[in-house]
Amino acid sequence: ETTTFGGNQVVEASSNEAGIEVLSQYIFSKHFSLSAGVNARYGKGTPLILFKQIDFELQDEETPYFYDYSGFLESQISYKKFSAILGVQLLNREDFLKTSSSNSVFNPRFGIVFTQSASKNFRANFSTAYRIPSPFYGFNSNFMFSNAPLEILNSPTTFRPEKTYNVEIGYRWSGKNAKLDVNLFHTKTKNSINYSENFYTVNNDLVLNLGWNNDEFSEKTINGLQFSYLLKTDVNQNFKLQNKLCLNYMFGNESFTVSEINFENLSTNLKKIEIPFLNYQPEFMVKFQNELNFKNWSLLINHQWMGKRATYISASETYLDTNLTHLPSFYLADLRVNYQTSKNSIFSFSMNNVLNTKYAGIRASQMNDALVYNPQPLRNCFVRVTYFLD
Repeated sequence: ETTTFGGNQVVEASSNEAGIEVLSQYIFSKHFSLSAGVNARYGKGTPLILFKQIDFELQDEETPYFYDYSGFLESQISYKKFSAILGVQLLNREDFLKTSSSNSVFNPRFGIVFTQSASKNFRANFSTAYRIPSPFYGFNSNFMFSNAPLEILNSPTTFRPEKTYNVEIGYRWSGKNAKLDVNLFHTKTKNSINYSENFYTVNNDLVLNLGWNNDEFSEKTINGLQFSYLLKTDVNQNFKLQNKLCLNYMFGNESFTVSEINFENLSTNLKKIEIPFLNYQPEFMVKFQNELNFKNWSLLINHQWMGKRATYISASETYLDTNLTHLPSFYLADLRVNYQTSKNSIFSFSMNNVLNTKYAGIRASQMNDALVYNPQPLRNCFVRVTYFLD
């Protein structure tokens, strides 16, 4: 009766943000243009807290807020069949509860496109990104003490900002009734945030930390292929069919540190864990969309298949033997029917998860506070009437 879980209480979050942005562009010639901009933002609010004391109240002086300001400069160059973008962003952010390190960030970006013809082009780009961890991670990192097992401490600990490097190459072809796009990518994220269990000792008291952590050893590498193909078939003026197929294949690895304890002398030791797969992420995803239009009627069917996902319930040195599990693959089908009753009104009926498939979310087992399986919505239907005033 001292604590309550996210599944047994209403959880909510709120925030207020304000910002101002100024953008400008100057076109020097048909071959060269320059864009620039500055941005300033401020925000304050309360995060989702899934696991807390019943009498927990977030004091005003503890409420997270942030302010940041940034500027960018980007040039666009074109010459014959080549076009390129070269840009840079400077960002500085301060966070009251230090859920992120406060420092300046430099983000470069470079992209080039070779247009072989009006219907074919090749592209390549390199970019970096900087993600400020949300206060959610800190307020859902919970500490439990052996001398007070019924007390839960929410501690907004300091996190390192995630830094991502991304390289992509791609090819695009478009015809009268078809389009093809192929993309290869490599992404590496440093200081990636992971959910883990860690033990500490404080004044000879054993402390268990269930929560989010990251450090200089936390990394995630993703390699992948994305493929999409669109085909349109117009049987006649009133009967039109469009099919779109999307394939996604990803593989990679992750590394992070965990704190383990020797129960004989209550000493703790940091260990680096490396896993040869992407935790919670499927290797294969397939999406197939059918769209049929006949006079005032349209039918849209979305198919989605997601492969099985390797995951671990608890991170430890022997996770491959004791903690590795797999979430099963699943197939979903959604449909929507539209009927344009007049120039200004549309009647729609949609059914999601037509087959009533039972499946888990993308990160099903990582939150100890939630149901392990993290079930997603079963079959549900909507009726909508849209009216345009123009």
